[in-house]
Amino acid sequence: MSRILVINPVSTSRWDVSDYDYLQRYVKSSTQVKVVSLSEGPTSLESALSVAAAEPAILATVREYERQCDAIVLNCFADPGMRAAREISSVPVLGAAETSMLLACLLGERFSVICLDRQQSYKVRRQARVAGVSSKLASCRWVGMLPLQLDSDRERFQDLLYTRATACVESDGAELVVLGCTGMAFAAGRLAGRVGFPVIEPMVATVKMAELIAGLRLTTSRRGLYSLTRLVG
Repeated sequence: MSRILVINPVSTSRWDVSDYDYLQRYVKSSTQVKVVSLSEGPTSLESALSVAAAEPAILATVREYERQCDAIVLNCFADPGMRAAREISSVPVLGAAETSMLLACLLGERFSVICLDRQQSYKVRRQARVAGVSSKLASCRWVGMLPLQLDSDRERFQDLLYTRATACVESDGAELVVLGCTGMAFAAGRLAGRVGFPVIEPMVATVKMAELIAGLRLTTSRRGLYSLTRLVG
Protein backbone atom coordinates (compact mmCIF):
# COMPACT_ATOMS: atom_id res chain seq x y z
CA MET A 1 0.00 0.00 0.00
CA SER A 2 1.25 3.49 -0.90
CA ARG A 3 0.10 6.73 0.71
CA ILE A 4 0.27 9.79 -1.54
CA LEU A 5 -0.25 13.32 -0.25
CA VAL A 6 -1.37 15.84 -2.89
CA ILE A 7 -0.92 19.47 -1.89
CA ASN A 8 -3.04 22.05 -3.69
CA PRO A 9 -0.79 25.06 -2.99
CA VAL A 10 -3.59 27.59 -2.63
CA SER A 11 -5.61 28.81 0.34
CA THR A 12 -8.92 27.49 -0.93
CA SER A 13 -10.28 23.96 -0.76
CA ARG A 14 -12.59 24.40 -3.77
CA TRP A 15 -10.70 21.80 -5.83
CA ASP A 16 -9.79 19.29 -3.12
CA VAL A 17 -12.80 16.99 -3.49
CA SER A 18 -12.92 17.07 -7.29
CA ASP A 19 -9.17 16.40 -7.52
CA TYR A 20 -9.52 13.47 -5.13
CA ASP A 21 -12.40 11.99 -7.15
CA TYR A 22 -10.47 12.46 -10.39
CA LEU A 23 -7.33 10.77 -9.07
CA GLN A 24 -9.28 7.81 -7.71
CA ARG A 25 -9.97 6.82 -11.30
CA TYR A 26 -6.27 6.28 -11.97
CA VAL A 27 -4.49 5.07 -8.84
CA LYS A 28 -4.33 1.47 -7.69
CA SER A 29 -7.02 0.28 -5.31
CA SER A 30 -4.31 -0.22 -2.69
CA THR A 31 -3.09 3.38 -2.98
CA GLN A 32 -4.38 5.93 -0.51
CA VAL A 33 -4.60 9.51 -1.79
CA LYS A 34 -5.12 12.51 0.46
CA VAL A 35 -5.67 15.97 -1.07
CA VAL A 36 -5.12 19.04 1.09
CA SER A 37 -4.91 22.78 0.50
CA LEU A 38 -3.11 25.51 2.44
CA SER A 39 -4.35 27.19 5.60
CA GLU A 40 -3.14 30.55 4.30
CA GLY A 41 -1.62 32.16 1.22
CA PRO A 42 -2.81 33.17 -2.26
CA THR A 43 -5.92 31.67 -3.84
CA SER A 44 -4.17 31.29 -7.21
CA LEU A 45 -0.54 31.10 -8.32
CA GLU A 46 -0.18 33.44 -11.28
CA SER A 47 3.16 35.18 -10.63
CA ALA A 48 6.55 34.73 -8.99
CA LEU A 49 5.26 36.86 -6.12
CA SER A 50 2.24 34.61 -5.48
CA VAL A 51 4.45 31.52 -5.65
CA ALA A 52 6.83 33.01 -3.09
CA ALA A 53 3.89 33.93 -0.86
CA ALA A 54 2.61 30.35 -0.93
CA GLU A 55 5.91 28.64 -0.15
CA PRO A 56 5.97 29.09 3.67
CA ALA A 57 2.55 27.42 3.97
CA ILE A 58 3.61 24.71 1.51
CA LEU A 59 6.65 23.86 3.63
CA ALA A 60 4.56 23.92 6.81
CA THR A 61 2.13 21.47 5.18
CA VAL A 62 4.99 19.19 4.13
CA ARG A 63 6.28 19.15 7.71
CA GLU A 64 2.80 18.43 9.04
CA TYR A 65 2.07 15.44 6.81
CA GLU A 66 5.43 13.95 5.75
CA ARG A 67 5.35 11.16 8.35
CA GLN A 68 1.83 10.20 7.31
CA CYS A 69 2.64 9.49 3.66
CA ASP A 70 5.12 7.77 1.34
CA ALA A 71 5.39 10.54 -1.27
CA ILE A 72 4.21 14.12 -1.75
CA VAL A 73 2.91 15.79 -4.92
CA LEU A 74 2.90 19.57 -5.37
CA ASN A 75 -0.18 19.99 -7.52
CA CYS A 76 0.82 23.06 -9.53
CA PHE A 77 2.85 23.45 -12.72
CA ALA A 78 4.96 26.16 -11.07
CA ASP A 79 6.47 23.45 -8.82
CA PRO A 80 6.28 25.90 -5.90
CA GLY A 81 8.73 25.24 -3.08
CA MET A 82 9.71 21.91 -4.61
CA ARG A 83 13.43 21.98 -3.87
CA ALA A 84 13.02 23.40 -0.38
CA ALA A 85 10.38 20.76 0.31
CA ARG A 86 12.78 18.05 -0.76
CA GLU A 87 15.34 19.37 1.69
CA ILE A 88 13.03 19.11 4.68
CA SER A 89 10.95 16.08 3.74
CA SER A 90 11.70 12.52 4.75
CA VAL A 91 9.72 11.27 1.72
CA PRO A 92 10.09 12.08 -2.01
CA VAL A 93 8.51 15.33 -3.23
CA LEU A 94 7.46 15.64 -6.88
CA GLY A 95 6.50 18.74 -8.85
CA ALA A 96 3.97 18.57 -11.67
CA ALA A 97 6.05 20.41 -14.29
CA GLU A 98 9.35 18.62 -13.77
CA THR A 99 7.69 15.20 -13.62
CA SER A 100 5.54 15.77 -16.70
CA MET A 101 8.39 17.08 -18.84
CA LEU A 102 10.67 14.20 -17.87
CA LEU A 103 7.87 11.77 -18.69
CA ALA A 104 7.35 13.45 -22.07
CA CYS A 105 10.96 12.67 -22.96
CA LEU A 106 10.16 8.96 -22.61
CA LEU A 107 7.36 9.16 -25.17
CA GLY A 108 8.89 11.20 -27.96
CA GLU A 109 11.91 13.17 -29.10
CA ARG A 110 10.18 16.56 -28.97
CA PHE A 111 7.28 17.83 -26.87
CA SER A 112 5.41 21.10 -26.41
CA VAL A 113 3.77 22.65 -23.37
CA ILE A 114 0.46 24.47 -23.59
CA CYS A 115 0.48 27.28 -21.03
CA LEU A 116 -2.14 29.66 -19.73
CA ASP A 117 -0.45 32.90 -20.76
CA ARG A 118 2.64 34.39 -22.37
CA GLN A 119 4.44 35.03 -19.08
CA GLN A 120 4.10 31.41 -18.06
CA SER A 121 5.69 30.31 -21.34
CA TYR A 122 8.93 31.98 -20.30
CA LYS A 123 8.79 30.28 -16.92
CA VAL A 124 8.26 26.89 -18.57
CA ARG A 125 11.30 27.38 -20.78
CA ARG A 126 13.36 28.09 -17.68
CA GLN A 127 11.92 25.04 -15.93
CA ALA A 128 12.89 22.94 -18.94
CA ARG A 129 16.46 24.24 -18.76
CA VAL A 130 16.71 23.45 -15.05
CA ALA A 131 15.28 19.97 -15.63
CA GLY A 132 17.79 19.39 -18.43
CA VAL A 133 15.21 18.87 -21.17
CA SER A 134 15.25 22.21 -23.02
CA SER A 135 16.61 20.54 -26.17
CA LYS A 136 13.47 18.41 -26.24
CA LEU A 137 11.05 21.33 -25.82
CA ALA A 138 9.67 22.16 -29.25
CA SER A 139 7.52 25.11 -28.16
CA CYS A 140 5.35 26.74 -25.53
CA ARG A 141 1.98 27.99 -26.71
CA TRP A 142 -0.63 29.64 -24.53
CA VAL A 143 -4.41 30.00 -24.43
CA GLY A 144 -4.59 33.47 -22.86
CA MET A 145 -6.66 32.58 -19.79
CA LEU A 146 -6.04 32.74 -16.04
CA PRO A 147 -6.41 29.69 -13.76
CA LEU A 148 -9.63 30.92 -12.17
CA GLN A 149 -11.18 31.45 -15.63
CA LEU A 150 -10.90 27.81 -16.69
CA ASP A 151 -13.99 26.62 -14.82
CA SER A 152 -16.18 29.50 -15.96
CA ASP A 153 -15.61 29.20 -19.73
CA ARG A 154 -14.86 25.54 -20.37
CA GLU A 155 -16.14 25.30 -23.95
CA ARG A 156 -14.03 28.22 -25.13
CA PHE A 157 -11.03 26.77 -23.33
CA GLN A 158 -11.54 23.35 -24.93
CA ASP A 159 -11.54 24.93 -28.39
CA LEU A 160 -8.44 27.02 -27.68
CA LEU A 161 -6.66 24.00 -26.26
CA TYR A 162 -7.38 21.92 -29.36
CA THR A 163 -6.16 24.70 -31.66
CA ARG A 164 -2.93 25.16 -29.72
CA ALA A 165 -2.24 21.44 -29.41
CA THR A 166 -2.70 20.92 -33.14
CA ALA A 167 -0.35 23.82 -33.92
CA CYS A 168 2.29 22.41 -31.56
CA VAL A 169 2.47 19.23 -33.61
CA GLU A 170 1.73 20.47 -37.13
CA SER A 171 3.76 23.71 -36.98
CA ASP A 172 6.30 23.35 -34.16
CA GLY A 173 7.47 19.79 -34.69
CA ALA A 174 6.28 18.38 -31.37
CA GLU A 175 5.29 14.72 -31.12
CA LEU A 176 3.18 15.13 -28.00
CA VAL A 177 1.95 17.87 -25.68
CA VAL A 178 2.04 18.52 -21.95
CA LEU A 179 -0.76 20.54 -20.39
CA GLY A 180 0.89 23.40 -18.49
CA CYS A 181 -1.55 23.68 -15.59
CA THR A 182 -3.05 21.04 -13.31
CA GLY A 183 -6.29 23.00 -13.52
CA MET A 184 -6.57 21.80 -17.11
CA ALA A 185 -7.22 18.22 -15.96
CA PHE A 186 -10.92 18.32 -16.82
CA ALA A 187 -10.04 18.96 -20.48
CA ALA A 188 -7.38 16.28 -20.95
CA GLY A 189 -9.63 13.35 -21.84
CA ARG A 190 -11.58 15.22 -24.50
CA LEU A 191 -8.41 16.64 -26.03
CA ALA A 192 -6.75 13.23 -26.15
CA GLY A 193 -9.81 11.88 -27.93
CA ARG A 194 -9.65 14.58 -30.62
CA VAL A 195 -5.95 14.46 -31.49
CA GLY A 196 -3.77 11.63 -32.72
CA PHE A 197 -0.84 12.05 -30.34
CA PRO A 198 -0.18 11.68 -26.59
CA VAL A 199 -1.45 14.29 -24.14
CA ILE A 200 0.17 14.38 -20.70
CA GLU A 201 -2.06 15.69 -17.94
CA PRO A 202 0.35 16.75 -15.15
CA MET A 203 -1.75 16.04 -12.06
CA VAL A 204 -2.39 12.38 -12.73
CA ALA A 205 1.05 11.87 -14.32
CA THR A 206 2.77 13.17 -11.18
CA VAL A 207 0.58 11.19 -8.78
CA LYS A 208 1.21 8.00 -10.76
CA MET A 209 4.95 8.67 -10.71
CA ALA A 210 4.74 9.24 -6.95
CA GLU A 211 2.88 5.96 -6.66
CA LEU A 212 5.67 4.19 -8.58
CA ILE A 213 8.45 5.76 -6.53
CA ALA A 214 6.67 4.95 -3.28
CA GLY A 215 6.08 1.38 -4.42
CA LEU A 216 9.77 0.99 -5.21
CA ARG A 217 10.64 2.36 -1.75
CA LEU A 218 12.92 4.98 -3.29
CA THR A 219 13.91 8.09 -1.37
CA THR A 220 15.48 11.48 -2.11
CA SER A 221 19.28 11.24 -2.20
CA ARG A 222 21.06 13.05 0.62
CA ARG A 223 24.47 12.85 -1.04
CA GLY A 224 24.48 16.17 -2.87
CA LEU A 225 21.90 18.82 -3.64
CA TYR A 226 19.52 17.80 -0.88
CA SER A 227 22.06 17.02 1.83
CA LEU A 228 21.77 20.46 3.47
CA THR A 229 18.58 19.68 5.37
CA ARG A 230 20.26 17.09 7.56
CA LEU A 231 22.92 19.66 8.53
CA VAL A 232 20.65 22.57 9.41
CA GLY A 233 17.55 20.60 10.37
